[in-house]
Amino acid sequence: MLTYNIHQPIETVRDNIQSQIEDWSFRLGWPFSGKHRLFHGDVWDNGFCLKLIIDYQNSFLPVAYGRLKCHLDGTSVEVRFRPNLFGGLFILSWTTGWSWRLVTSFTNSSTPRLFDVGISAGMIVFLWVVMLTAMGIGIDQYQRAFKQVFSRLDHGRDERSMG
Repeated sequence: MLTYNIHQPIETVRDNIQSQIEDWSFRLGWPFSGKHRLFHGDVWDNGFCLKLIIDYQNSFLPVAYGRLKCHLDGTSVEVRFRPNLFGGLFILSWTTGWSWRLVTSFTNSSTPRLFDVGISAGMIVFLWVVMLTAMGIGIDQYQRAFKQVFSRLDHGRDERSMG
């Protein structure tokens, strides 16, 4: 989870996030033009759901879910990341398929073939390493984007903490 403390009212923070969300109709018109805002998504009274716009396809790019909290000295923004729908379904189907093969290699014979066990376990580990690496890269991209958005509000003051 990322936490940003911004010394501005919640309305200003919400409006600034909203100003960085691109309309879907523009995105569908020319997707690779490079002249885009930072995000697609929705902002509501006390939170948001955002997907970063990037110049390449990354099925494991996470979705950012944020909460805005008003404090005496400004607003705190808490951001959590989750896999997107396609990435989550792919992880579920891949893990289920290879796990099923792993289980059947033990139940179909008295002595499981070491090759089947190794391939099945290796493919599960491989996917999770790829997914976690890709999500980590995506989270780094989100951090740069949020720093860009929030630094405008605090004129360079960045009080970010990881929790």
